[in-house]
Amino acid sequence: MDARAADPDTYRALVIGGKPGNRLMTAVARALPAAQISVVPDLSSAVGCDADPPPDMVLVWTTELLPDVSASVEMLVRRLPGAAILVAETESCPADLRKLLEAGVQDVVMAPESGDNPDDDRFQEVVSRALYRSAFVRRLRAESETDALTGLMNRRGWLRAAEAALHACRRSNAPCLVFMWDVDNLKAINDTLGHDAGDAVLRRFAEALRGALRASDSVARWGGDEFVALTPGASAQQADRIHRRVMEEFHALPTAEPRNPGVSFGSAQWTPSSELTIADLLSIADRCLYANKAEAGRHSRAHGKTYLQGVNAKHD
Repeated sequence: MDARAADPDTYRALVIGGKPGNRLMTAVARALPAAQISVVPDLSSAVGCDADPPPDMVLVWTTELLPDVSASVEMLVRRLPGAAILVAETESCPADLRKLLEAGVQDVVMAPESGDNPDDDRFQEVVSRALYRSAFVRRLRAESETDALTGLMNRRGWLRAAEAALHACRRSNAPCLVFMWDVDNLKAINDTLGHDAGDAVLRRFAEALRGALRASDSVARWGGDEFVALTPGASAQQADRIHRRVMEEFHALPTAEPRNPGVSFGSAQWTPSSELTIADLLSIADRCLYANKAEAGRHSRAHGKTYLQGVNAKHD
């Protein structure tokens, strides 16, 4: 949920088809002494697991990509976005370089042919360069997707994370909720107590979201006084309880202000039978939030049932 949660100085590599002690694993360990190296036996194991956090680099034997090399690579790229994918070929199983590069592989490297010579210079150079470059890009992306004031994801980061979370819910046949919160009267706080006081309120509400929601939930400052979250596995019946938990955390945090401001919210449910997109869910939650403000006043606990029915009908 927090864009800074993952250690930026940790390098992560995934080896597909490696086995402890074989020549490929020995060479990888020598090439990447500072990396956390995970091993899976085959391609299906790699695409079937939810790596959290995802690897910076994937190294796969050519034999694991057969029979359809392009489809296998494209599946890896789709499941592990942002990871540099390298293919280790052998003389007995050479790689089709053009086909691999077109599919999204970053480079092809000859695997060490002998356990007596795991220190192959070319192998070490290619593998280490790919890992460190990918990790550097990851750090840059994390910075570009982090809200500087609260440390949560920003809008850009959340949209990417939410799409991935929705895809995971679709694969696991699980529902999810999208929330939108709005801190009431923040402008009045800024005008009367100063912008430092307003910033403190936003940081405190972000801390409440961290405390109330799970690490698996995607949470962000949407902009201004608005925050959003996607909670996998949650249903509409849980929306009120989740919001109450957030507010309990918010009110429990120490504050220099005379009283905490109110917080309005709206939510929208996605189910496996739904064709709603992230944009649809945000629109529903946003309309619910402002309907709550207009019709039910502050601290409303309504969720997006009425609007949800209307948007579902649009997609039928």
